[in-house]
Amino acid sequence: MIALDEVSARFQSHLEIEDNFRIILSGPYGIGKSYFLNDFFDKRKDKYNKIVISPVNYVVSANEDIFELIKADIIVQMILNGTIEKTFSGKLSEVDSAAYFVNGKPKEFISFFTTLVKKISIGGVEIETDFFKGLFDLSDKYDAYKKELASRLKTDYEKFGDFLNAFGETKGNIFEYNFITELINTTLNDLKSQKGEGFENVLIIDDLDRIDPEHIFRILNILSAHNNYLGAKNKFAFDKIILVCDIDNIQKIFAHRYGTEVDFKGYIDKFYSVDIFQFSNEDAITIYLKGLDVHLSSSETEFLKFILSDFLDMQAVNLRQLIKVEIPLRLSDNILLEIVYSQKNIIKEFPSVLQWSILKEGSKPALKSNDVSFLRVLKLLIIIFGSSRNLLVALSQLKDRGPNQRIPSSEILKAFSFIHLIFLSVIQGKPYEIFHSLEPVPGSNQTYNVGWPRVKLWQNTYRFKLQWLFNGGEFQTGEYFKDMEIEDITSPSDLHPNSTGPELPDKKLFYSKVYDTIRRLDTLGLLEKAHL
Repeated sequence: MIALDEVSARFQSHLEIEDNFRIILSGPYGIGKSYFLNDFFDKRKDKYNKIVISPVNYVVSANEDIFELIKADIIVQMILNGTIEKTFSGKLSEVDSAAYFVNGKPKEFISFFTTLVKKISIGGVEIETDFFKGLFDLSDKYDAYKKELASRLKTDYEKFGDFLNAFGETKGNIFEYNFITELINTTLNDLKSQKGEGFENVLIIDDLDRIDPEHIFRILNILSAHNNYLGAKNKFAFDKIILVCDIDNIQKIFAHRYGTEVDFKGYIDKFYSVDIFQFSNEDAITIYLKGLDVHLSSSETEFLKFILSDFLDMQAVNLRQLIKVEIPLRLSDNILLEIVYSQKNIIKEFPSVLQWSILKEGSKPALKSNDVSFLRVLKLLIIIFGSSRNLLVALSQLKDRGPNQRIPSSEILKAFSFIHLIFLSVIQGKPYEIFHSLEPVPGSNQTYNVGWPRVKLWQNTYRFKLQWLFNGGEFQTGEYFKDMEIEDITSPSDLHPNSTGPELPDKKLFYSKVYDTIRRLDTLGLLEKAHL
């Protein structure tokens, strides 16, 4: 189950703004707007009655029919969600039906009957049927006169009311208020009365920007025409109407229809009460990552949010694809790299090496895939894109596009640092640098301490704290990197003069390095060894 707590709290606050009756929820296609709204209102059924319609199905209909289709759609949804109870009356017999007809339509019945007979006996007195015909004619003339007289005596107010009633019965008219509209209003108001104070009826019009442009503006104009019309806040007595779309798409469609010189903001302002609620890429990624159970560090989660947000923005992936992805909690325990250490060879190369006793003669430190947690990040990305090749294609597009914005956090570099260390060590032909670093002893140009592995990314330096230096004992084969921690040890000497802190690279540089690293590891078969 995907967690929606943070964005839900933000949206709840937006709904509760005073007089916020009309809302636009905007976000790119495929980002999960519909999923979010369904989850939000389904968890709050005690407070909201949600009616969702999607006009994408109206594409073959005439523009004047749109309002009727909206009403039909609302009624269907009200039946489906139980707002209108599906009850059926008992059937009448033919005799009962006939009796209701005679009782309710006496003129029609007698008129028909008198065509069959010449005389009728009432109380022993025979009466010619022509008498009844004349009586009916007189009655009709009287009714017509009574209506004419009543019309003459009506006030101007009453005459205007008659006009509006007739106008409201006209099909396709944006101010219509016929029997069906009244029935919807009554049903929704009755539900509010049953549920009590604070309960609200909410109409959600989904996928507004995915329908015919003529229909888009017809729907918008119908809704805006009823803003505070005859005292009603919204059409059909809904407390809130939520339009779901990508507002950028609506603006492009508006410009195409009316021209770029026409003020879009002035037009769209009347369709929302307070402000447009932006459902962002970051919201979608946060929702997705909270639903994953992959045991990532905070920096790895930050890296995923960053790169997936850019992939969403580039439309290389959408949230619907992400939701379908399930990732195993563990990686394979395969050995990616190993090196046989010889103290004699190391000391021959570096004669004044200190603290080497931990690595015994013939030791085999191994880099195992299950100890490199960032590989879980890569595995997830490869599953999302279907293959490492597809991922590399998407990364290639990222590194070649967009403005040179800087990456937002050094945590993103931190997450990437160890996989980059592997890359550097392999391409430089020094795989042993993955397993240790040689650090000059202060004040000496010839003497080195054996230390934890480290790597520098731009101005940031990261050290990989290994457990075998904590306990002072020998490491177990295959557990060299188990429970490794990454530490940012960037020092002032790493920075440019007068710098107040590390300067982070721009996105193009960063994605170029990510692309080169993953491509090389894939070429060397290391991703395949890790079963990615």
